[in-house]
This record gives sequence, C-alpha cells and structure tokens, in this order.
Amino acid sequence: MSTICKRLAKLEQQLRPVYFKKERLPGTNFMYWGDNSTDHGPVAEIFTVNGIASMPFGYPGHVNGAPDIVGTHPDLNLNDNNLAGTSQRDQWLLWGYMDIPADGFIRDRNQNTGEMGQLWLGQPSECCCSDLELIYERTVNTNASDRGLWTPEVAVSQGNNIPYLMVVSDLNAFSGMLAEFSTSINGTWSAIQSFQSKDEFDVKMENCLYELQESEILIPPLPCCKKPAIVQATSNSGEFRLWSGRFNEPDIHADNQVVQINQTRADAGWSLAPSNAITFVGAPDHVEIKGHHVANNTGSHWAHPHMEIRRNGVAIAEGSALHMDDSNTYSGRSSLNISFIDESPGINPVYTFVSREDDNRTMNNPTIVELSPITLKAVL
Repeated sequence: MSTICKRLAKLEQQLRPVYFKKERLPGTNFMYWGDNSTDHGPVAEIFTVNGIASMPFGYPGHVNGAPDIVGTHPDLNLNDNNLAGTSQRDQWLLWGYMDIPADGFIRDRNQNTGEMGQLWLGQPSECCCSDLELIYERTVNTNASDRGLWTPEVAVSQGNNIPYLMVVSDLNAFSGMLAEFSTSINGTWSAIQSFQSKDEFDVKMENCLYELQESEILIPPLPCCKKPAIVQATSNSGEFRLWSGRFNEPDIHADNQVVQINQTRADAGWSLAPSNAITFVGAPDHVEIKGHHVANNTGSHWAHPHMEIRRNGVAIAEGSALHMDDSNTYSGRSSLNISFIDESPGINPVYTFVSREDDNRTMNNPTIVELSPITLKAVL
C-alpha cells in the first residue's frame, strides 16, 4: 500500500468504494402449466404468444395464458408430482444461470417418458450479456430406451453466469428435469451448479487500510450491456461439420434391418450411438450424404439389395444395386451407392440406414468394411 494512502487513512480516514459480488441464491426459476396446460406436443407449437413481458429472456408465451404456478426450486432436480402437487399432462419453463467448473457435458436424467422440449444456452459472461441460442429440440416423445430430454449429451464450455432456458411438455405424469454435469460422457455425473440470478455487484465504502476480500474489486464492474434474450441461429453460413465411417453389416440381405456402422471421424455436433444411429446436434441448413456399400455373394442369382436413408425414423431416400451371380458367369460382388442431399434436416436430425431386400433372391455375405465408406456433411 502506498505511503500517501496510509497517511490519508491515518490522518483523514479517506474512504474509497469497494465493489463486491452479492450472494446468489442457488436453484432454478420455474413456470408450470398444469390445469391450464394444453394438448401435449412440440413446445414450439405451444409457446407461440409474443410480447409478454413476464416471460424469461423474451420467450413466447403459452397459448393458454398465465401459468398455474410461478416459483423457485433449490436445484435442477424437480418434477410435477413432488413440486407442483399434481401429476398430469403439463408444460414447464425452467430458467436461471449455471456455473460450469470445466469443459464437459450436461444431460437430463429424469426417467420420465412421453416428454418433448427445448434447451437454450448462452455463453459464459461476467455480466451475462450473452444471448441464448437453441441448442437442442426434441419433437418426439422420450421413451423406455431413450429417456433423456437431450440425446446425446450436450457439450458445454467452462464458465460462470451461463444463462439457460429449459422447456418441457409432457403427455401425463412425472414430468420435470434432473440436469447433471460431467467432464466426460463416461465419467462421474453430478448436479449442475444453477443459480436463480446472475452475478451482481454492490458497493460499500472502506478506508485505504482495508484489505480486499475474495470477490471484491476496486475497479467498477462493467455494466451489463443488455438483458440476454433468445435468438435463432443464422443458417447457410457455409461452415460445415463432417462425420465419416464404414458400413459394417454382417447380414446385408435381411429385410427392414438397421445397418451397423463404424465411426472413423466425428466433428463437433456429430455422434454415433450405439452403432447405427448418426446424430447431429444443431440445425444445419442441409446435410450431404454419400455412401458406398460393397458385399460379395455366393448364393442366389440376381439379388437386388436396397438401402433406405431414414431421418428420425422416416425414409427420405434409397440406394440400390443389382447383383448378377449366374453360375459364375458374372462377378459375385455387389456395389450399392448412395448420394443424396437432405434439404430439410430440421433440428437435431438422427440418420439411420436400413436394408430392404424383400425379394426371394437375396445376398448372403457380409459387408467388405474397408471398401464401404460413408460420410455425412452438415452445412451450417
């Protein structure tokens, strides 16, 4: 401490402003529509009323108006039965600010089925000016084999004051949220550090001899430039994310069977789970799909294998090949090619490839993996 400051403190008790962080309340804010809920479905079709000041981050209002309950909860582990006192068809909004201690992943481990929803996240910021972008949207119900509202897990970066908004619609009982964080998908998961409000500073006057405590500063904090708000991500930027792998199906001639695939590359947003569903987390402008499947045949002549491309379980394209094994007159090898652009992938598309050989003359040998590449290119 300078000599001048010491003299001032001793002789005049000179005061100076000290800025400190206010204590934040842990937990989450919520709005709950139970008796006032509407028919279950995609949340973008339920929250459609713009311009309601009480909605967090400018999110659209509910088609049926005001919620039944507005409140807070001490953590992100809650459901309608133990919190709202009801167990029925309903809708939720949960929002606040999370602190993420390291780069990692977040997930919903609520075991309920019959849910759809959205996850909106902002970026770490000391003053919480970051807008929120739609990270994940689920428009099909959670089910017994896929209970998490976000599937797969969502990658997050280290930082504090990350604004979030979670939106849920449920078909019947036990809707809610159990949000967790881990530094790795296969690591230990723990409760997300969630707070009802962002960091805010207050000011007090102390003399020059005062020793600063943790979270106290002398320089005034920057004012928050604006309130965070939800925004739609821009599309068609030309940026892309690539996924690549190899067909690895031991029984390509089976009809209506999801083809097994190996993964060799997965850029940010892409994943393969467990061994046949290729998922992109985000909203690409379009997805380019190219594949080449090779197999050998020593059985039926004139086999005609097909392969469907399915997005979210719905067939959107097909490739086929004609196998011409006629008593060794022709080569026994069959090559099936796929080249397709999915112009409307939507949000968080899931792609599977399904063999459709439903005639009497079928292939009978497995895929030649090293000759059977597949790539998916998400153009943003």
